[in-house]
Amino acid sequence: MLALTHYRNRFLDKNSGGIGEFLRYLPLSLATSFIDIGILIFLTEVLAVHYLVSAAIGFVVGQIWAYFVSVKWVFARRKIQRHAAGFPIFLILSITGLFLVEVLLWFWTEEAGIYYIYSRLIVSAAVSFLLFIARKYLLFS
Repeated sequence: MLALTHYRNRFLDKNSGGIGEFLRYLPLSLATSFIDIGILIFLTEVLAVHYLVSAAIGFVVGQIWAYFVSVKWVFARRKIQRHAAGFPIFLILSITGLFLVEVLLWFWTEEAGIYYIYSRLIVSAAVSFLLFIARKYLLFS
């Protein structure tokens, strides 16, 4: 029980450092994936947009939302205080993430033959983790 209290306190305390930030990043990443994949499915299934285009649009919308939640809730300190200076770096990291998403989504769907939604779930986990590490060390504390 003591261990659960310890992790709950790290989750709630914005100044708890790396483990607390990672614990807060997990639900952010999950919510971002819901936004991202929800847009992917809607655009692809309802509006008949190609899945790679839908994935790009969903990813961008999710990343914009993730930036503001990261600043407000996930990370304790920002290396760059002004949004005007920090957001472009966040955007560059997101574009790199988008490139990874598109290449890996294409590979898992077209080459491995996995349904595009399942492919996107696989890719989400890997890219979310890489983006957390990059953002933490380049933009935040």
